[in-house]
Formats: sequence, C-alpha cells, structure tokens
Amino acid sequence: MSIFLRGACALLLAAGAASSLNAQTTDRGAVAATFEGSDLLTNPIQQTSCDCGSMDCGDCGEVCDLGCAPCGMGPCGQVFVGGEYLSVRTQFSEATAYREISVTDDLETFHQFNMNYGDSYRLFAGYRLCDCGSEIRFTYTNFNSGGGFASGPNANDADSTLYGPYEAALGDGDELVGYADVNIKNYDIGFSKTIPLGCPLGSPCGDCGDCCDPCCGPVCPAWDITWGGGIRIANVDSSLGYQTVRDPINTAPDRSAVSSVDFDGVGLRFGMTGRRYIGRSGMLSAYIKGDISLLLGDVKYGVAGGPGFTDVSLTTTQVIPVTEIEAGLTGYITQNISVSGGYLLSAWHDLGHRAEYNTAVTPSQIYSMDDANMMTLDGFFLRATAAY
Repeated sequence: MSIFLRGACALLLAAGAASSLNAQTTDRGAVAATFEGSDLLTNPIQQTSCDCGSMDCGDCGEVCDLGCAPCGMGPCGQVFVGGEYLSVRTQFSEATAYREISVTDDLETFHQFNMNYGDSYRLFAGYRLCDCGSEIRFTYTNFNSGGGFASGPNANDADSTLYGPYEAALGDGDELVGYADVNIKNYDIGFSKTIPLGCPLGSPCGDCGDCCDPCCGPVCPAWDITWGGGIRIANVDSSLGYQTVRDPINTAPDRSAVSSVDFDGVGLRFGMTGRRYIGRSGMLSAYIKGDISLLLGDVKYGVAGGPGFTDVSLTTTQVIPVTEIEAGLTGYITQNISVSGGYLLSAWHDLGHRAEYNTAVTPSQIYSMDDANMMTLDGFFLRATAAY
C-alpha cells in the first residue's frame, strides 16, 4: 500500500508539473499568437517614444523578443513627408485705425484694425534615423493674414470728430478706410531626439522589472519628451494702409499712407515637446510643444504717403525673439499615416506697428515711431504625416 500511495503521489505531482508547464507554455504561446496575429509584427505603428535601447533583449528569451516586436520590427530609418493647413490670425499690440473725440463725453477713443483669419500652410520632410527617436527635418511655413476697418462718415460737429493717423485728416462727411496685410515665411532645418519616460502602455506591473515578464507588454512607454534644435531663416512683411474717402462736396485731395515693417533674419531655434500616449497601442496621443528662436537681421520701418506727405524710413539691425506654443492631438489612420490637429500661438517681439499721435495739435498727426511692439499669431492647424 505504501508503495502504491507513493506511486500515486508521484504521478499526481508529475501531472501537476506537466499541467503547470503546459499552462506556462500556453500563456507564452498566447503572447506569441497575439503578436503573430497582428500586423504590428510586419508593419508596426512606430510610436515616437519607442526606445530601441530597450529592444536589445539579450538572453531574456522568446517572450521578451515578442514583447519587443511592436517597437522593434519596424524599418531601420524612415523617410517622412507631411503638410498642414493653417487658419491663422495676426494681431498687433497696437494697430491704431483712427481716433474719435467726443466733446460731450470728454472721451478720446482709439479704434483698432479688425484682423481676420487667413489661409496658410506648412510643408515638411525629413528622415528618422536608426537611432530610435532621432530625426532630421526641413520645414517651410507660410503665414498669411489680413484685416481692415471703415470709420464711417465724419460728423465733424460740436460733439464728435474723427482723426486719422499719418496726416489723413477728415472733413465733413469724409470717411477713413484701411487694410492690413501680413506675410511670414519661415525656413527651418533641425535635429530632434525623443526620450521615453515611464512604464509601457497599459502595463499593470508598475515597476516592470524583468523584461521577460509577459504582463509588461511592449516596451513603448506612455510618456515621452522631445528636445530639438536647429536654424531658422525668416522673412516678415507687414503693412497697414490708410485712405481717405472724400465726401462729394469736399474738394480736398485724397490722402493716403502706408506703414510697413520688413524683417529678414536668421538665427538659432530650440524647442521641447511633451507627449502622452492614450491606450495600450498608443494610436492616439496628446502633446504640447514650446519653441523659442533668436533671429538676427535687418528691420526696416517706414511710412510713405501722399500727396504732400513726408516719407519716413528707418533701418536697424536687431535680435528678434520669437516664442511659440502648440497643443494638439495625434491619431494614426494606418500604420504609416497620422493626422494631428490643435491650436497654436506665436509672438514676434519688436516687429509691430505703432501710430503715435501728437495730441498737441488738432487734428492730431503722427509724432514719432516706436518699434517696442509685438506681432502675435493665433489659430488652428490640421496636419497629415506619411512615413515609409
């Protein structure tokens, strides 16, 4: 009996061990089947945060190799191209259209240009290096925006009077109209590197530890940051135009004036991007990006008009700071095509217009030019990127 019991126990232990081994093999087989049945093995979605260093699994075994597959089976190096549609509005910290004085209310009101959203675009292309997360990119950006104003007829009575800048004086029934036009062209070439942060997407393990642990899944973390630097060449042309529309009974000549700011410069650019991937596959992500550029170049300020207008011109060499913020969402349509959308803000310091009035004379005239002003842009973008 003792021998029989010992034999039975041995058989039970052997069966249990075989069952455990079979279960473990099945679990690993399930992991393998999960990846083998997925297109990610042959044509993976290349998350920016994939850490190629983590994909060198050494002797960890088959499970780890399979866990690395979604990040590591992609091509070594990729060419990518893309384009953006931009709907952007330009604003100036001061873009005076005309001045209105109300004697009854003892009030002086400065009216500003009404700026509109303009259709703009951006094109880019580059190469993603075998060193995962590194890329070289060339970008061309064209911002366009405009606006205008119309003062309405000048009453010129004892209560309210309108005055235009740059000697565009108004008589009874005269009207002042204007336009604004801004065009910015940027040429950027730079290098960026992505640094992965945190545990893999969807991992229940916390500190994953052993890379062979199947529950840790792919080695792509849920967070990453990207730093980048490069060179920017910029050209900025902006103008504010003023034109009197005389009342038919007013025989005074029409007056017009155009204030312009032109800048051509080159300098260094540096930026940081933080991205959060959503979902285990990372097919959707949210990001925020900040950039700063310091551009050295020539700035030409000028005012020209007529008839009988004294033109003014001033050219200086300046360092122009440019700060930019962008936030948005990115989603993959296919393994190689992604779409992003969001909102952007940009500020070009010391590149604005400012109409200074000499309030000691009536009607008030332009008194001096002040370049301590800011030109800002804000708007929406929609971007598509393809890699192969």
